[in-house]
Amino acid sequence: MGIAFMDPYSPSHAFGGLTFYLLGFDLLTSFLLHTAFELFENYIWVQRGGYCVKMPFLKHADCKTKPDTVINIIGDTVFFIVGYLIGKYLVHNQYLSWLHW
Repeated sequence: MGIAFMDPYSPSHAFGGLTFYLLGFDLLTSFLLHTAFELFENYIWVQRGGYCVKMPFLKHADCKTKPDTVINIIGDTVFFIVGYLIGKYLVHNQYLSWLHW
């Protein structure tokens, strides 16, 4: 359960935004898809029992059994948008132009 505005998953949301930009999604569509994911994850999936992820580099399983707080959902979305805008900036200034098709 994410509690704070920023948490260890914030960079993954930013990377998600960058990826959506590089895949050619516009900002509004990206925002709506990310919001739909957050709502599904926190208010449908978790309500049906949640899930646990065990990664080799984590000491313990990462279990999501409670919804994130509203401030965390807002933070996830802000980081997603920042990642999208960073992607747009990097491609526009030709730092990542070789990735954008």
